[in-house]
Amino acid sequence: MEETNDNEDMVGRVLRLINRLGTGDQNQKVEFFFYARDIVWAHILGNYLRSVDYEVEVSMSASSSQTYLVSGCTTPMQLEEEQLQEWSELMERLAQQCEAEFDGWGTLIN
Repeated sequence: MEETNDNEDMVGRVLRLINRLGTGDQNQKVEFFFYARDIVWAHILGNYLRSVDYEVEVSMSASSSQTYLVSGCTTPMQLEEEQLQEWSELMERLAQQCEAEFDGWGTLIN
């Protein structure tokens, strides 16, 4: 339960920064990062994310030859705290189902 609270705090801090910089009312693509130890699970995860129209790349992790990076970005979405919190929780569940780790998200501030 504590992890969810940490995630909620992080989402809130990021959104306050975005709003302070004046870009919070724009739809933004959200970048995401997963790590998987198995190439098959990495591709299953990548294929699912592509099926919901996300841009996805599966590659060998730069830090380990036994880990695969699944990264990419969403379609543009409104950056609202509740929506991002729900999306983050969905990404966590998806990672668990694909034997991967959701390493987080980010967005460019225009």
